[in-house]
Amino acid sequence: MSEPRDIIARTRRFAHLILSSAEQADRFVFDVIEQEQSRLTIGDTEHLRTSLYRSLCDRLASSEDGEANGIDRDGLPVIGKFRSLPLINRMAFALMVIEEFPSDTAARILRLSDDSLEEKIDQSRKLMFEE
Repeated sequence: MSEPRDIIARTRRFAHLILSSAEQADRFVFDVIEQEQSRLTIGDTEHLRTSLYRSLCDRLASSEDGEANGIDRDGLPVIGKFRSLPLINRMAFALMVIEEFPSDTAARILRLSDDSLEEKIDQSRKLMFEE
């Protein structure tokens, strides 16, 4: 089990991956933590992790900043391709492949059906790894 501070650090790393601006990512995470503060208890850390990721993904998806995030094309080719994916695909791929959430949990966080989530993952892989 992770400590709440470890979960917050992972949430922050996830936001930095999705958004190319570290300042913007930190602002999103800070806002989510502030919003979820009443739920930040030492108890169920997996629930805390899921809640923070869900709130962050919801906030990113509803924000104009989520799509216009200054894609960094100077990075490695795969990172550039990743950052050029549609926001929902970036979040799905990062949750499943990088953060290693089970598919049912990732689908709940993103409010997608299991089939839709798998479709986003397949699209992401094709766009990033196929020439």
